[in-house]
Amino acid sequence: MSPSGLRVLFVVNGEGRGHLAQALAVSELLEEAGHTLCAIWVGEGTPGSVPDLFKKGFAVPPASFPGLRLMPGASRTSISRFATFSHNALRAPRYWSSIRRLHDAMDRARPDLVVNFWDHLGGVAFASGAPSGTRMLALSSLHYLFDHPDVPPPPAGAAELGMFRLLNRMTAPRGVPRAALSLRPLSDATDARGATTWVLPPVLRRAVLDAEPTAGEHLLVYLLHDGLVGELRAWHETRPDTLVHVFWDRPGAPERMELRPNLICHRLSDTLFLEHMRSCRAIVTTAGFQAVAEARWLGKPVMVIATPGHVEQRWNAQETVASGGGIMGDRFDPSALLDYLPAHRTDTAAYRSWVLEGRKRLLGLIERMPTASATCAPPRTSGPGSGTGRKGTSSACASAV
Repeated sequence: MSPSGLRVLFVVNGEGRGHLAQALAVSELLEEAGHTLCAIWVGEGTPGSVPDLFKKGFAVPPASFPGLRLMPGASRTSISRFATFSHNALRAPRYWSSIRRLHDAMDRARPDLVVNFWDHLGGVAFASGAPSGTRMLALSSLHYLFDHPDVPPPPAGAAELGMFRLLNRMTAPRGVPRAALSLRPLSDATDARGATTWVLPPVLRRAVLDAEPTAGEHLLVYLLHDGLVGELRAWHETRPDTLVHVFWDRPGAPERMELRPNLICHRLSDTLFLEHMRSCRAIVTTAGFQAVAEARWLGKPVMVIATPGHVEQRWNAQETVASGGGIMGDRFDPSALLDYLPAHRTDTAAYRSWVLEGRKRLLGLIERMPTASATCAPPRTSGPGSGTGRKGTSSACASAV
């Protein structure tokens, strides 16, 4: 089939903003190349949780379905295993209904390619009922570097790591190629099951790529769980002259809330968040991947704090430090970040070049998606982050270079 004019369907994990931001960036890349996003389905843990920017940012309006969710404990400061299991177990019938809806969506749209942004039910739906000839690419960040020899796993128990591995396999069924977005250059890898993982730079939205950074004085804070604001408020009482803009998603909170002078909370708004990121001094955030990737593009140092009980965030925190993006802490006390700032050094130009080359590689991968039995690597380019390609690629794949 010709690579031009592909019809692509997205299935997106709607928890947080990271997967949605990645999906929006890939949709922009596809549109620029003349491909069609024919449908987008978002797995929402909470009904109506997709921010307006993402509802309006795609060429087609997103449809939603009930998706798996990580649940915070009563304090809303950490992930609770019990609450997560109970919440999802009680909603199992809804999830089966979601899988059927995704089957129907694929049958109606008849896409050439499904891109799954780490949605568990999307992977199950594809494995159990995709139309004949439809291919799938599983795209996410560190999730697919779980078995990479150069990426040590986060400190976690065997049960946590086992569940993480299971969730990965749900999102990328056997035979589905995987693309892992990494904050640092790494070689491609093949795991024990023979699954290929292509390692690519972060994929960023056009609004981020076009943003002009300035050197401001305020700190920017992003909280995955609003209960963590208590730690930040206690710190701010010792540094009342520091202007801090906080973004959270507290239910029922107004668009703007001044907790105390110079400590201002905003409901999650991606355009306003980007404006404050563009002009901030530094960023303190729960350890998500996309915020760190965007901060590095803008040359902003970060301090990441992994949400307790969140394995993925512990891993993101480790990789933030390993990639030179900043430091990690164990609580929302930005004093350590302020002390670190004079010593922060990063090669923003090299990172930017790597990200731009990665966009070309990702597009080449999508346009030349192999069948489940193929094992070729995506097109390689010279420059920062080109990594070490797999040996023995086929002549058909070599023609893509």
